[in-house]
Amino acid sequence: MQWGCPVLTTEGFFPETMALAVPKLFVEKFGMLPLRVAGSRILYLGFADRLDASAAFVTEQMSELKAESGVVESAQFEVAREQLLACDGVEARQEVLQETDAMAARITAILEQQQPVKSRLIRLHQYFWLRIWLERGAFGKVGSLPSTGEDVADHVFTVGALA
Repeated sequence: MQWGCPVLTTEGFFPETMALAVPKLFVEKFGMLPLRVAGSRILYLGFADRLDASAAFVTEQMSELKAESGVVESAQFEVAREQLLACDGVEARQEVLQETDAMAARITAILEQQQPVKSRLIRLHQYFWLRIWLERGAFGKVGSLPSTGEDVADHVFTVGALA
């Protein structure tokens, strides 16, 4: 409240559903936690100690939902974070490539091999997040959030040394 940013609670948090929203790597690296979807249009993101506008923007672009961010009291955040990390999410593969041309070739190979019905590639800080939907049934009822981790895959790339 001191910083003038919203304070959120974990009320209405369903870890099994929210574990599908972003790769667990981002939950761990950026202290972000997808909390809930409201009105089939807004995805609330909680942060541990400071807001990350880039993470919120990327989540908004990937999910096709308006992202609203706020901080969550640390004890609530930790309990919810542990619950989310214990759930099955979208299978995520992480790769480190030496140059951007190698990453482009790898992404092209994945898309040619998997032939998804939909894909999105978004950059978050040093990470490039590719999400592919392999079947139409993989789409959930809100935005582009998957209904299950089945028939959806995440690939997270970094170029150069892993940060």
